[in-house]
Amino acid sequence: MTEFIKLAPVMPSLDDTYLTFGWGFDSLEVQPPSDEPRKTELTFTPLDTCKTKIQTGFVSDTVLCAKMPEDSFECIYDGGSPVVWKNLLVAVASVGFTCRNTSLPGIYTSVIKLTPFIKNIRKAVRSGQLARRKREIRQQWESLKRSPSP
Repeated sequence: MTEFIKLAPVMPSLDDTYLTFGWGFDSLEVQPPSDEPRKTELTFTPLDTCKTKIQTGFVSDTVLCAKMPEDSFECIYDGGSPVVWKNLLVAVASVGFTCRNTSLPGIYTSVIKLTPFIKNIRKAVRSGQLARRKREIRQQWESLKRSPSP
């Protein structure tokens, strides 16, 4: 089954509670994966705080950093897992330290910060400027990036 989710139009407050879902496949050292998707709450932390805990190069302007749960059994950090707020997509799990060391923040790609990029890709695919076939996508995307925007 496929379901669609709306992209969050703006970034909610860092103090808000977010949900992430996953099966636990990136946490095999901590606990076995589940047959049913699990969910856990996340709280995002300011980027400046995150940059002090993570080595240089992992934290860019397009990421969100989340405080991981203290109990590693509550941690879900499956690459690509969605982060939602009020049924809106806010981010997806990106690069991180899985659930072995929950003292380090999880790094998520912000869908909100990448919305213009996502909309440009969608527009290019719908207009036929960008093919859906893998071999053609890179070449077409490179030429699309070089052409001026209307």
